[in-house]
Amino acid sequence: MQKLIIILVCLLQSFVQVTSSSFSTAFIFNQFLVPSPQPQPSTTTHKMTENPSKKTKVFPPWPSTGHPQVLITGGAGYIGSHTILCLIEAGYDVTVVDNLVNSNEESLRRVTELTGCLPESNRIRFYNVDLCDANDLDDVFQTSPSFASCIHFAGLKAVGESVQLPLKYYHNNLDGTLNLLDCMEKHGCRSIIFSSSATV
Repeated sequence: MQKLIIILVCLLQSFVQVTSSSFSTAFIFNQFLVPSPQPQPSTTTHKMTENPSKKTKVFPPWPSTGHPQVLITGGAGYIGSHTILCLIEAGYDVTVVDNLVNSNEESLRRVTELTGCLPESNRIRFYNVDLCDANDLDDVFQTSPSFASCIHFAGLKAVGESVQLPLKYYHNNLDGTLNLLDCMEKHGCRSIIFSSSATV
């Protein structure tokens, strides 16, 4: 698992170095985005709330912490939560978008405990959002500090179910990814790592 995460981080490093030459060289994680301070021992998890009067989701605005922001889709899953842990320890802030279909918010709470972070730090921001909901996804981008990069882990992956319900998988995996790419283009985020396979 640790090797997989290091490979992902190295891929992101290579991609971003094409567009920027000013990188911190403290250690490998600090090379793959933008210069960042040394990690501080603080992390928290947040999520949006419901607005009963309008029956819409309310996305609180997030103040910038001064750290580079990484968007992780499917971040409450196994690989996503381990990646978050590495990024937080390396001094980055993380925004997690996950619909919790195949994951649990408990994993984010455990990341908070492992990093020994304080709840008020706003280092991890969580949105219970489906990538297929383009409006909610756009609201995530609008209410967050600008993202330096995106790591895309969200997707359905059960081989047997995909054969039985192919349209469900096409809709979720293709439409969700296209919505994400549209939002990234609209809001100026031009760095992405796509996890192309989660099942062998």
